[in-house]
Amino acid sequence: MHWTREQLSRELEAGNIRFQDISLAGLDLSGMELNGLFGNTDFTGANLSGANLSKANLWEANLTGADLRRANLYAATMTRAVLSGANLEEAILKNVNLGEGKLIGANLRNADLHGANLGMTDLREANLTGADLTWASFIQADLTGAKLEGAIVENTNFEGARGYVR
Repeated sequence: MHWTREQLSRELEAGNIRFQDISLAGLDLSGMELNGLFGNTDFTGANLSGANLSKANLWEANLTGADLRRANLYAATMTRAVLSGANLEEAILKNVNLGEGKLIGANLRNADLHGANLGMTDLREANLTGADLTWASFIQADLTGAKLEGAIVENTNFEGARGYVR
């Protein structure tokens, strides 16, 4: 079933916070409060700019090509999520769990990834220019071709990461 912004808004207002295996692909969800369970949800090409997904559960969600500029994903669970080609510029990803995710070619320019878990995540060709990676974990991540110019890498764990050169 493909949902509309209005249907989702009604469900959220009614107190429903569990949405699994649904399609929100291509929808304009900018600025919305989406602090719920969105496991295995399709957000392909959705506009989530400025949305609040703080502490949301987005395990195995598909956010390929989604616009997440300035979105708040603080402490979100995004295990095995696909964000390839997504725009996460200036997004708040502090303490997020992106373990085993796919962020191939994602734009994370100036994003806040302080304390984030990116273990075993595929970040090939990702743009992490100017990102705050303080206390983040990239254990066994693939950073081949990733841009890290000006990134803050204080106390960042790159153990076993591929493609990262200090």
